[in-house]
Amino acid sequence: MKKNIILKLLLIPLISANVFTIISLLSGFNYYADIICNFAFQFFIIQFICLLFTSNKYKKTALISLFIMLLNLYQIIPLYFSHDNFTEDSKKNSLSIIQLNIYRDNKDYPSVKRLLDKYKPDIFLINELCPDAATYFSKELTDYKLKKLIPRNDFFGVGIFSKIDIKVKDLYLKKTSTPIINADFKFDNNDYSIYFTHLASPETKTMFDNRTAQLQELTHIVKTNNNRIIIAGDFNLTSYSSYFKRFIKNTSLKYSRKGFGLQNSWPTFTPIFRICLDHFFISPEIKVLDRKVLEPIGSDHFPVLLYLSK
Repeated sequence: MKKNIILKLLLIPLISANVFTIISLLSGFNYYADIICNFAFQFFIIQFICLLFTSNKYKKTALISLFIMLLNLYQIIPLYFSHDNFTEDSKKNSLSIIQLNIYRDNKDYPSVKRLLDKYKPDIFLINELCPDAATYFSKELTDYKLKKLIPRNDFFGVGIFSKIDIKVKDLYLKKTSTPIINADFKFDNNDYSIYFTHLASPETKTMFDNRTAQLQELTHIVKTNNNRIIIAGDFNLTSYSSYFKRFIKNTSLKYSRKGFGLQNSWPTFTPIFRICLDHFFISPEIKVLDRKVLEPIGSDHFPVLLYLSK
């Protein structure tokens, strides 16, 4: 009797995960569906666990749930395949980039400095850069000979520190006046362009529409640049979103996370709800040697490290 009650109770999260997964399929048409779709991995875990216990007793429900669960798995599996081969020696001649959303109110700047001293990236990209952080890192990051900082008191300050020669200019997304740092440089006799920004968080329908407009503007920027492209930043959307997939398709860029797994980067404080918001998109001819989510530094985001081949 007690076992039957437990099995019936397990149907509640199972059916709920099924319903949310179906709603997620409408992410390209509905604001709420696009928010829900970000948790495809969590829905998959719920479905998998519940099916382990309920499939024998509730066979019809289990069969339907299995099919719906596979819809989530279909989006997760590609993240574990199709990356470029690398060795530890190849990293020595690579281009390394760390991007970090430091969180505007995080004052643990020494932890960030220790992280950079440990991994020694060629380029450091920082989001949510406030004036205090800009002052600290300008003084402390002496290994970086070139920099461009756009500190702000809101959540959209950005900055770049570089050990290699770069030509930097700042752009602004027309819809929201959100800054983008554009850095051009040569690497292995090829011309590269980095674009680094922080897109709007879709907390309201208006902000959701702003993010959509920002993605469209970024698409236009990519299409008008013949250099090898690296786009980085906190995009406030995941790879499960229709808008994310549309951006990949329209720009013909490669997603750096493929082959390296989930690599969820936000939030640091609740692992069960963790998703990937911090992304690198690169031109197809660029090889990704390695991609890592690094240790926490006091922010609600984890830093992300990328190694690119010469």
